[in-house]
Amino acid sequence: MNLVDATYPELAAIEGFQLFAESLPCIVWIADADGKVEWCNQDFETYTGLTLQGAVGWGWMPSVNVDDRQSITREWDHSLATGTVLDSVVRLRGKEGSDRWFNIRARPFLEASGAIAKWLGTLTDVHERQLAFEANTHVVDALMKGYLSKEFPSVKGLTFDTHYRAAVVLEKVGGDWYDVFELPDG
Repeated sequence: MNLVDATYPELAAIEGFQLFAESLPCIVWIADADGKVEWCNQDFETYTGLTLQGAVGWGWMPSVNVDDRQSITREWDHSLATGTVLDSVVRLRGKEGSDRWFNIRARPFLEASGAIAKWLGTLTDVHERQLAFEANTHVVDALMKGYLSKEFPSVKGLTFDTHYRAAVVLEKVGGDWYDVFELPDG
């Protein structure tokens, strides 16, 4: 799709944007303030088989692995509500039927009033890195679980326990730590 038209007057002023977006080694996309995709470069169609017309709005969502849809929807909704950068990993289905891991990143562009005008996003293939990491996930999980306390103080009316759940990000390690101890005055 040619960006230099009435649909994208703000991008028409940026000479070479489409050429630049098509030259990047990733999928580039633009969404409106509400998060609905308006445009994506040719790499999206090449990988997924979905045309721009099929991807606009929320039409891109069927290309997301069914197991990842709920979490990426939740993360995207959070970014839309807070105006914060979206940075996550998600599996996309290729036109041949297999999935690959992609880092999905989107950043808001603001109007002079501070309201979000558009979102500019990328999908970068991180499949090999993700597979290499998952090959070692059991080691990471065992190490993280090993850090959990097994003994707790006895405090009348309170019960303590542990639970470890890996973060839903590429590294799958958390940063939330705790400690439970009894103060001298009980």
